[in-house]
Amino acid sequence: MHDDTSDLPAFFPAALRASRVGTWETDFARDVTACDATVAAMFGIDPEEAAAGLPLTRYAAAIHPDDQHLFAETVERVSRTGGLFALEYRTVPRVGLLCWVMARGRYETDLATGDLYGRGIAIDITESKSTGHADDRLIYLPVPTGDSPLERAVSHALEAGAAVDQIGGLEARTLRAKINEVLWVMGRMLARMIRFRH
Repeated sequence: MHDDTSDLPAFFPAALRASRVGTWETDFARDVTACDATVAAMFGIDPEEAAAGLPLTRYAAAIHPDDQHLFAETVERVSRTGGLFALEYRTVPRVGLLCWVMARGRYETDLATGDLYGRGIAIDITESKSTGHADDRLIYLPVPTGDSPLERAVSHALEAGAAVDQIGGLEARTLRAKINEVLWVMGRMLARMIRFRH
């Protein structure tokens, strides 16, 4: 669907830079959701604006009208329950273009402030849906412990990233960058796994 990967470090392998996997994070207290250029492309949003952070309504506006209620309901649910989740929905980045997205992430409350934060990955699964499996949709799923080893690894990486973010400092930023690299690779593996399932 897109190839805007200019936000990725130059040392990333070419195959990874061409992947359709991105990362996002949401600060509910400030109503700010930031993401990389890959996720921004899935929503038809300017990558610089997306990197700086936008209200969640900007992203919701790009969601297919038939999926907006599902998205809003899921956001409301995870804002109450927290934890890990996965969800598939459609976006319309621009007129005439449909994109299938699988979002996977973790929402948790900061014990010091009580504020809710969400972090995760988004995978463009449009290609797998175009093979005739558009009806095989994952609706909101609190991620159970019985996932595949890869899915468990993604969940642990998300948890590790959230914990590192609370540490702060230069070393924590370096660790966060490494965790993001791991998430990119695992997200690409998840995307391949989804295609094989279909």
